[in-house]
Amino acid sequence: MAASNRLKNQHLLWRSAFGPMAENSASLDTTSPKKMWALLVTTSSAAVEKIEVTKNPADEYMMGNTDPKQIQKAMNDPETRKRSGNNPGKI
Repeated sequence: MAASNRLKNQHLLWRSAFGPMAENSASLDTTSPKKMWALLVTTSSAAVEKIEVTKNPADEYMMGNTDPKQIQKAMNDPETRKRSGNNPGKI
């Protein structure tokens, strides 16, 4: 029994650590594995955007801020604490 396009495409997506995109999930049956591969290459070629999850005191120092009070102030910023999950008032 030959594997269907859906099974081949699912396998390709699992091996590449991607799940099917919502807009492409319906076309897993009709898209050839070669076209699915080309789609993966095209969509994954964009540069990854760096996101800042938390502030690190060393980053402040590396940016030239050597005043300990300013570094502490930056680390106590409510938005920074919210993003880092470092909120002692929260249970």
